[in-house]
Amino acid sequence: SISNFSQALEDELLNNTDEYRKKIKNSFYYGRLVSKDFKKIIVSIELDIVKDNNKFLQREKFVEDITSLLANNKSLSNYHLSGGSYLNYKLDSENRKNLQLILSLAVISLSLMIFLIYRSLTKFLIVLLSALAAISFNFLSFLILDVDLNIVALTLPVLIIVIAVSDS
Repeated sequence: SISNFSQALEDELLNNTDEYRKKIKNSFYYGRLVSKDFKKIIVSIELDIVKDNNKFLQREKFVEDITSLLANNKSLSNYHLSGGSYLNYKLDSENRKNLQLILSLAVISLSLMIFLIYRSLTKFLIVLLSALAAISFNFLSFLILDVDLNIVALTLPVLIIVIAVSDS
């Protein structure tokens, strides 16, 4: 079970701070997860995720719960989070932010290039709508089939569309 120092004192697991420091000094965690001056700690977050479409949501809720627990604890003011689940959470959230920017820039640049190539509004709309429909269909199929998004999965549909348009 997880307990903080005040809970350990209430449950009479430890009698005072000196006993707490002694137990930590004799443990594997001294100098690794708890600093030698007892002012900093590292919390390693690992989570076994149930395989379904809500991996990000499960990880997000778990990390936010841990962060709020640590932030509400007055005795823990200087802590660092680590672990595979936390790193995946940070990478996923940054990728989501960057993906919004990249997708909007891609649509704008694709529209501009198509318009400059064809210089006709009807041809421009036909090509743009078919390209957007194909990309939307690919992302929808990724979502339905529960395919993890990575650089290959994101690049492949665009490459296929570019090759198909250039060959026609």
